[in-house]
Amino acid sequence: SPVIAGLAEPTLADLDALRQQGLRPSVVGCFLNDKKILLTYQKSFNQWTLPQGGVDNKKTIKETFFQEMGEEVTEDFVKTCSEDIKLVSVDKIEFPPSKQGLRDMVTDSDEPVVMKGKYYYFYISDTKTTDITIGATEFDDAKWLNYDEAYKLIKETNSGGRLRMITNLLRVLMEKGLLSTNQSTKHGPEPKPRPERSESNAFSGRLDHEKSRNFQNGSFGSGPIPGDARSQLHSTPSLGARRNLLPTGYSGDPPTNPGKSSH
Repeated sequence: SPVIAGLAEPTLADLDALRQQGLRPSVVGCFLNDKKILLTYQKSFNQWTLPQGGVDNKKTIKETFFQEMGEEVTEDFVKTCSEDIKLVSVDKIEFPPSKQGLRDMVTDSDEPVVMKGKYYYFYISDTKTTDITIGATEFDDAKWLNYDEAYKLIKETNSGGRLRMITNLLRVLMEKGLLSTNQSTKHGPEPKPRPERSESNAFSGRLDHEKSRNFQNGSFGSGPIPGDARSQLHSTPSLGARRNLLPTGYSGDPPTNPGKSSH
């Protein structure tokens, strides 16, 4: 796959700086095989999502990736995946004031802080196999999907900040050729750019009222905090960015626009 560059690996100091701001650092697994991405399903929430886990104090992001992904989608599967994981995007969700502080969090110096939201690091890893023993995972089903298929399931079963984050991530991967798409890509001259629409990178939406199980184990899928959430995606210039949705480094229209209906 293409070399992804531009986003710096977070240091332990970077991760602790997030905690000091009240943001819990988390890592999200974007497993790729034959230009398809792994989506996982939780029946209790009727939700398709990406596997993720929180980063504990004084643990590196890569150490956490392999530990948490092993718990989420089995160690046997993760052993078949490339250890050369690449950071492709970062994102955050901030909880409304009434929903903050529902989980204990401390800095590396053991100072208690109010948990105000989560900060996500999205990593890609190429896999040698698509075989996963579902019964040994924390999920009820898993599928390998191209851009269009993944977008459809994410849109149907997610809302608010989670919906915006994952669909933007899928667009980044598709536009860089890491995810295949059913729609043809034009190879002729670039079309004239359309006028900018007045969309904001800051997104305000609703998170579902959901059970607390995944809030306790740090799962990305459940969106544990009900209420309004603000979130914003940051992408490296080398990754490209979709107009209005991804803030930097992109000019012209994306090759496809399947997400138009979601605005």
